Amino acid sequence: MHFVNIIFVVADDENSAVALAEDSIKDYGEGRVWDWYEVGGRWHGSLKGNDIINAKDYGVDEFKKEILKAIEIRKNRINELFDTYFGDDGLTESAYMVTLRERLLQEVDKAVDDMKFWSLYKNCQLVLGYFTNDSYFYDGHNGTAETRYALETLAKEPPERCWLVVIDMHN
Repeated sequence: MHFVNIIFVVADDENSAVALAEDSIKDYGEGRVWDWYEVGGRWHGSLKGNDIINAKDYGVDEFKKEILKAIEIRKNRINELFDTYFGDDGLTESAYMVTLRERLLQEVDKAVDDMKFWSLYKNCQLVLGYFTNDSYFYDGHNGTAETRYALETLAKEPPERCWLVVIDMHN
């Protein structure tokens, strides 16, 4: 499957931005988040016709919106995961959590092959700020999937040094 991730970096020029973005995700290869990737790819041109932009040329406010889009995308992904794997039980979310707790306690020492546990795991990764194929955004400058540090860096650095690079990741 292909997943888009927007990588934030601080660099002096476009070539350096791409190199830093690629360097920042290298430890997530070999299937951890991606098995191969390319700049742009299926999302070629998704940043107003570009794959690589800086805050000065893009406009600082629009640049911030691209970063903050990750939060809404993650919320939507969490809802998708819950609806897909929890929506057909006829239980409220709180009742489901009680049932889930009981199952976890019963099966704590077993490998559980259940997509609901996988969904819970994926949701926890998103909420805890882990970089995954569902993250949509990675702050390569600060080494985190959280958006707040990129926004802080954007406020401190000259806009022409703040870059976003669109990466099409496959896993």
